[in-house]
Amino acid sequence: MGIVCDLCIGYCVFKMKHRPIDTSLALTIIGLVLFGIAMISSVSVYESYELTNALVNKGLAAEPSNSFYLWRHLARAIIAVPIGVMMLAVPLNVWRKIALPFFVVGLVMLVALFLPVIGANYGTATSWLNIPFLPSIQPSEFVKLAIIFYLAVWMEKRQELVHSFQYGFLPFTILLSAVVVLLALQPDFGSILVISSIATVMFYAAGGSLLHIIGG
Repeated sequence: MGIVCDLCIGYCVFKMKHRPIDTSLALTIIGLVLFGIAMISSVSVYESYELTNALVNKGLAAEPSNSFYLWRHLARAIIAVPIGVMMLAVPLNVWRKIALPFFVVGLVMLVALFLPVIGANYGTATSWLNIPFLPSIQPSEFVKLAIIFYLAVWMEKRQELVHSFQYGFLPFTILLSAVVVLLALQPDFGSILVISSIATVMFYAAGGSLLHIIGG
């Protein structure tokens, strides 16, 4: 579900330019968010009960609940929606100016994962930054958003060249590979799939060659 929302957002950001947001696309995103909430409510009952029951045994909760993950997901959605609406009020020129710094910060965060002090290993992947006095950060989530804005600006400036292999597909591949390699070193193949899908859809929407995409 997350990858579908990300793909819709990526396509929307590229296509907006000076035009108002696509109403049908906005409604699709809202529908996906609501569908995601419904899915969470149905698939997280057992996990919610197990977690809250463990908290009860430790004296940290009064009684077990079947809807812990549902309420947590719903709270995050409630916070995200007004933030998204506020972001629509930001002029596109502002996003164009910060797109490159935003993307560079994302790359720096991915590199920082491999520093011995702040890179945190959970399970089999080093995917989190533990910076003192700050909440844990997962750089891949930051990069998902950063690459949407940067690619939108990058391809808007190269609309006449995107269909070219030498000046379109090859630079695009190098740019995407910089992110993919850092994710593969973690390893975080789920984020590689999501980010690669977002980037590919945006490249195609910008006028990229389908033959180049299939061949690449």
